[in-house]
Amino acid sequence: SLAGATYSTSLLDSGRAVQFREGRRLGKALTINIDRLCHFAKKDFSKGRFEEAQEGYMEARNLDPSDGRPYLGLSRVAQRRGDLLLARKLLKEGISRCDGGYVVVKRPKEKVGKKNYQKIDEIDEAFDDSNIIGTISDSGPNPFLLQALGTLEQKLGNLGTAEELYLQAIRSRPSHAAAWVSLAQLRTKVLRQGASAGRACYQSAERELRRINAPPSSFVYTAWASMEYKKSSASASSKS
Repeated sequence: SLAGATYSTSLLDSGRAVQFREGRRLGKALTINIDRLCHFAKKDFSKGRFEEAQEGYMEARNLDPSDGRPYLGLSRVAQRRGDLLLARKLLKEGISRCDGGYVVVKRPKEKVGKKNYQKIDEIDEAFDDSNIIGTISDSGPNPFLLQALGTLEQKLGNLGTAEELYLQAIRSRPSHAAAWVSLAQLRTKVLRQGASAGRACYQSAERELRRINAPPSSFVYTAWASMEYKKSSASASSKS
């Protein structure tokens, strides 16, 4: 039963994030100060203000060392500066300090006959917890940090380590789309295992997202379509 379970779409640990059980809200809201710090640090990073971004993420980390977002942000700043070893250290530190999260599982959306009612339903849904079945806890460390570390290890040429980190992220949260895409692309583009290996990853991601009634992932389908297009183009070229 999912009702008694605790899988978060955020990088926060399940102990501080808003949780639901049998449609009722549990726990306390996210820490506003950390949310604001990470929000503005991310904006600074996107605008190339790396010093300001680093300061914001460090302040957020000091406020709550168990929140995964500051470690991810600080590692991105380090990578942008070319310090991959520091980026790796920060991600490993985050993995050791941060708990896994959870994802909210909702009932499937009912189809509405008239189109003009759909927007109203979508607005109401944001304030309605009644369609929540329960939550599923991550079964391991923070999957966002594991996937990010896997991507970094892949850049450093440590392909076996990268593959294992993607698998760890998936074991922790089976519906983690980014980990499935990273694993598929590693196996097809780098390890040359063929389209069937990538297809198995994308199909698994699709299945796991459906299992929690999550919306389809454009990230998964875009990567999948790109792989299939390249495969068909290569087959056509070999026949001509």
